[in-house]
Amino acid sequence: MDRLRVTLLRVIHLRVTLLKVIHLKVIHLKVIHLKVIHLKVIHLRVIHLRVIHLRVIRLRVIRLRVIRLRVTLLKVIPLKCLKDIPLRDPPGP
Repeated sequence: MDRLRVTLLRVIHLRVTLLKVIHLKVIHLKVIHLKVIHLKVIHLRVIHLRVIHLRVIRLRVIRLRVIRLRVTLLKVIPLKCLKDIPLRDPPGP
């Protein structure tokens, strides 16, 4: 499991590095952005292992495909944590 975690951290770190510029733009869109976070990030906070920072999660919210991929990759976390949390897609543009 440690090897898997290290691999995930490396991938996450790479994505964070590549998305730093986008992150700066995201900060300015907090009002619209928070609506999406409220729907999606709630369950992400359970699975981010306190390793993925909230700023990174906010970037993930914009890319729903990336979020779904993260959820799939982080199966190492007990599904009990996700049991009572509704998973809803944010409203379209």
